[in-house]
Amino acid sequence: MDDEVFYKNGLAFECTRCSNCCRHDPGYVFLSKKDLAKLASRKKKTAEDFIAQFCRKVSIGPVERLSLNE
Repeated sequence: MDDEVFYKNGLAFECTRCSNCCRHDPGYVFLSKKDLAKLASRKKKTAEDFIAQFCRKVSIGPVERLSLNE
């Protein structure tokens, strides 16, 4: 099992301040299907395993979204 924190050396991205991925309190970072696929591939995990280890499901109104754990 790979217990290494995938972001221990930082995250390589540049914020565009669009608030498509990080909004609402307490600071959810929502993942698209494309984001999930890229992150899971980078960690050599299935999407399901990546979700189980690094994510949580969040209900925002009637919609359930996938967010990285804090």
